[in-house]
Amino acid sequence: MEQEVEQVMAHGLFLDRIVDVSEFKRRPARYLKEVAEGRPMTIRQRGRQDFVLLRREDAARMSSLIRELTDALEVAELLLDPKVRGRLEKGLPEQGVPLEEARRLLGLPQAT
Repeated sequence: MEQEVEQVMAHGLFLDRIVDVSEFKRRPARYLKEVAEGRPMTIRQRGRQDFVLLRREDAARMSSLIRELTDALEVAELLLDPKVRGRLEKGLPEQGVPLEEARRLLGLPQAT
């Protein structure tokens, strides 16, 4: 009997199928085909969900989203700092500037 569960991942980016490693080993071509069709999969080993299979394009999209969210969070944190807000009000251009340029103009350390 296949031991798999449909579950919505906490981040809600995709439905993730959970498959035991023993089941995956029995039918790797089937499961790889599903992943290739855009259905990510978690491989469970010894009761732990240890491996995730997804298309490279989906991984790249998620990585890009993480970078964008990280930048947005950094901007939000900067705008909450009264010192930074004061400097912004005194003279940064009204047009947008790249984050690293804004950090330089505000005399803040560059992000690593």
